[in-house]
Amino acid sequence: MPSSETGSPTLGPSMIWRNWVSNQVCRVKHFEMPSSDHDVCSTIKAAASNDLRVRVVGTGHSYTPIVPTDGVLISAERLSGIENIDPTSGSVTLRGGTRICDVGPELRSAGWALPNQGDIDLQTISGAVSTGTHGSGDSLQCLAGPIIGMRIAIGDGSIVDFDASQDTDALNAAKVCLGMLGVVLSVTMKLVPAFDLHDKIWREDFEECMNHLDQLCQENRSLRVFWCPTEHSASLYSLPDTSGIGRTRSKADVCEIRTLNVTTQPSAAVEAQAGERIGPSYRIFPGSIPMPNHNECEYSVPYEDGPAVLREIRKLIQTKHPSQIFPVEYRT
Repeated sequence: MPSSETGSPTLGPSMIWRNWVSNQVCRVKHFEMPSSDHDVCSTIKAAASNDLRVRVVGTGHSYTPIVPTDGVLISAERLSGIENIDPTSGSVTLRGGTRICDVGPELRSAGWALPNQGDIDLQTISGAVSTGTHGSGDSLQCLAGPIIGMRIAIGDGSIVDFDASQDTDALNAAKVCLGMLGVVLSVTMKLVPAFDLHDKIWREDFEECMNHLDQLCQENRSLRVFWCPTEHSASLYSLPDTSGIGRTRSKADVCEIRTLNVTTQPSAAVEAQAGERIGPSYRIFPGSIPMPNHNECEYSVPYEDGPAVLREIRKLIQTKHPSQIFPVEYRT
């Protein structure tokens, strides 16, 4: 961060910031891109001395207003990289601005992997953790679950280390903090041995899917179901054409079902089979679906109520909001 003639830190320029789908916009008084922990702390102190609020942004992959500010916005873009892979403890320490997509290849080379990921891997690890980003699988945790340590620059410009071996409650409180505690400088996460995934997608009628939804959840490591109200719904989410590999000839009111399971089969085993892929976990988790520009909301309900809730949502859309044709995604 630049300094004035007196040696005091100065703040960066004003700018307009937008998130990835442009539903959150703000004009910040100062935009900063620190590259070191020291720079982050200096920025926070300079903001405090000017009575300015501070927020931090990763890649802007959130629909909610957790970033917008009229004060100082700190970008985590230059706070990236793998600090250490510890084979003894089976853990990795990542700088806060490290993108998830940049972690997998190096972990794979070292024989390790993240236990679970979401369907987007462009987020920074600090942003994904702080917002509770998750994948699917009723026996798997969200990205914050495997964290055993965090380093955060707090509001007075000092640095606090959170360690599971010293204060589990404090660490748990810091994990999904929505950026309220400060700037996440680094996270340390438990890993699992590297593994491959078998990705499979197919189509079923809505009620057929609902009737064995629990079985699908129990028999697969990860499950995603997209209810498509109309024949045009799938294309709105860039879902692949499963009309030739589905269990129904219907084009509307259908479910596109995607499962992920650990496998030791080579990728060649399914190369000729439509709707199937095998590969390293970090490549398969995000899927082959290009994420469209869209806005959404997400709700958590008890597992046992899931099918009933999805049926009610379907009924509501079909009877009162027939123009709503975007897919509804269901995960456990």
